[in-house]
Amino acid sequence: MPNRKQIRRRRLTALGLIVASFLALTIYFNETTSGALHTIQRGAMEVVSPLQDLASGAIKPFRDLVNWIGDSFDAKSENEELKRNLQDARIQAARLQQADAENEKLRALLDFNESDVFPSDRKPVTARVIVASPTEWYARVTIDKGSTSGIKVNQPVIADGALAGKVTTVSPHAAQVTLLTDSSSGVAGRIAGKNILGIVKTGAGGRAGAEDLQLAYVRERGEIRVGHMVVTSGTVTEPTEVESLFPAGIPIGEISRVDSEERQLYGRVHLKPFVDMRDIQIVQVLTKAKD
Repeated sequence: MPNRKQIRRRRLTALGLIVASFLALTIYFNETTSGALHTIQRGAMEVVSPLQDLASGAIKPFRDLVNWIGDSFDAKSENEELKRNLQDARIQAARLQQADAENEKLRALLDFNESDVFPSDRKPVTARVIVASPTEWYARVTIDKGSTSGIKVNQPVIADGALAGKVTTVSPHAAQVTLLTDSSSGVAGRIAGKNILGIVKTGAGGRAGAEDLQLAYVRERGEIRVGHMVVTSGTVTEPTEVESLFPAGIPIGEISRVDSEERQLYGRVHLKPFVDMRDIQIVQVLTKAKD
């Protein structure tokens, strides 16, 4: 531990340095630029400046490396944030597109409900498709409403404002719908505004298809043209005795091709359904208003 003399000596030394620094600053600020202290300063700068440049050049690669690492981390963080924003934007866009598609289909169902062809003795039950199982021979979907909602077998099913099929299996909270394009389907139909009757069934040799249906067993020789609308007849059609389970006037599709030879030999013309059977999302089951 320092004694009193050492402490006194250190204090005097510190005081002397302070006084000397004060005197040097006073002289420096009062003398001209050619004075001694200014000359010493310029000499020191000339000696130190190369050393500073050398030191700066030596540490520049390390400084650049540090800066590059920092910039890389910043860029990676920004990139990840941009990816998250892009992913969120895609999800939002998909949701908006899905909502637009559902709104369009609901609007078509609403237009059908408010039209003159909507049967007054039926009550629409809106349901969502939860399972779709199209195959080469079968075209069926499962909806999320069943017997607890008043749905029963053989009730007509509407999608996009037109006939899509009928209910074939029912459970309390779900039901299976057999579409018009199923190989087992057959619906009594007629040309709208004309007394030309037939059976709407699948084409392509009985295989399930989304584009080609047939109006078969057409007997009448009336004029049939491409674009004529086909609707449910609401009657029993011979010779197949297929009973119309559906009210009359529900749109089915329009004539897409009239082959005179095919019509003469087989009594059939081709039609395209109004409903895109591969894109059914929301349907309405026409249940009995009073059972």
